Amino acid sequence: SPFEELLHSLQAMGGPCRRGDSRSRDMRRHAGSRSRGRGGASRYSPSPRRGGASQYSPSPRRRAAPRRSRSRTRSRSRGGSGRERKEEYRIPPPKKRMAEATEEITQEQRAASIQHDGFLYATIDFTPAVQSPPWPTDPPEKYDSFTIRTDISCTRQKTLPKGWELVPSPPSDEVKAKVIKIYPWGTHLLVLEGGNCYWTAKGDNPGAMEAIWDYDKYPGKFALKPKFGARSSWHGTFFIRRRDQS
Repeated sequence: SPFEELLHSLQAMGGPCRRGDSRSRDMRRHAGSRSRGRGGASRYSPSPRRGGASQYSPSPRRRAAPRRSRSRTRSRSRGGSGRERKEEYRIPPPKKRMAEATEEITQEQRAASIQHDGFLYATIDFTPAVQSPPWPTDPPEKYDSFTIRTDISCTRQKTLPKGWELVPSPPSDEVKAKVIKIYPWGTHLLVLEGGNCYWTAKGDNPGAMEAIWDYDKYPGKFALKPKFGARSSWHGTFFIRRRDQS
């Protein structure tokens, strides 16, 4: 019929002739309007997340809790911290220091010493108090102020015995009268702390102070500096003391 021919011609031109197609298009438009009225997104779009972040944005990382060291947990479990343990522990004194404190006076040292007012007095090399010096105080007949010097036996380094000290200067009048003045001590001059030297019984003026004799101090040792010219004949040594424990 002519109606059917008109319908086929319209289908060939691509026009909207099917009822199902027009209905499907209307349903789609209606669904789009409803979704836009609710929030502007269609039913096929993903639901928005809180905070404005999309589902594809990376989630924020959480901070890890700080790890506790094993040493602290052990110290707490055992009772008390490490600091308290260190304060309780005390390092014992070295054996060498203990030996110095308990060292006794030998018989040789006591035999070469003079006891006075609770102290033992002696020379640093423990020369007997009654021994005379090896030479007199007279200066040599011919000497040069630059080449003639004190004998090496006086100026070499000498070790201070453990537990002893140089006699403090100036000494008391009793020490000068009863210890220094009446004994020769194997020398002319006794050198005290600070370099003050006093004449012995074999000196020019027993018991009196003559001069200051300079000396070098080393760890546990002393050494007199040489004298030149007329004083090169002087014989000197260090005078030491120690408290008598007997």
